[in-house]
Amino acid sequence: MLLGVFLLVVGFAVFLFVTAGTDKYALDAILNQGEYANKAQNNKAEKLIGTVAAVYWPVAVAVFLAWGFAGGWGYSWIVWPVAGVLFGAICGGIGAWSSSDRK
Repeated sequence: MLLGVFLLVVGFAVFLFVTAGTDKYALDAILNQGEYANKAQNNKAEKLIGTVAAVYWPVAVAVFLAWGFAGGWGYSWIVWPVAGVLFGAICGGIGAWSSSDRK
């Protein structure tokens, strides 16, 4: 009985959080506030990151497959964490370069 009441309260709270968050993000998008404030300035960096990602991830897949088919399936998984961390560093560098370019 109490578990049912608890789940009902939690479900109602989640409903309130979702509806309030949706309204806030919609207003931010309409008024160009919050994370939407500098959208035009961020487009250059986002386009560059998209272009880099379109080349970077297929190359990571090719490295993974080449290493695996060369007989290293036991250790080829290492490509993914290294590629993920390196891509994060590349995106951070592009973002820093883009923000310093605006000043």
